[in-house]
Amino acid sequence: MEVFDLVSQEFLATENPVVVRTHVRARARATGRELDFPILQTITVEEGRIAEVHPFYWDTAAIARACAPAGSAA
Repeated sequence: MEVFDLVSQEFLATENPVVVRTHVRARARATGRELDFPILQTITVEEGRIAEVHPFYWDTAAIARACAPAGSAA
């Protein structure tokens, strides 16, 4: 991605693992196509540091389409 802006974040759980809903605006470097989508992430913290981040994307097909060259079957 050429642009990946975190527009807003909402912490749904603050115990380990932390659960965060993030609103993202992005632009694919290869195509210039723009996306506006939510991500849900679980974040595991160990000894005050982020140990793991697991993002869950709502619409992976839309992300694939935005990144695919024109005329491809993404």
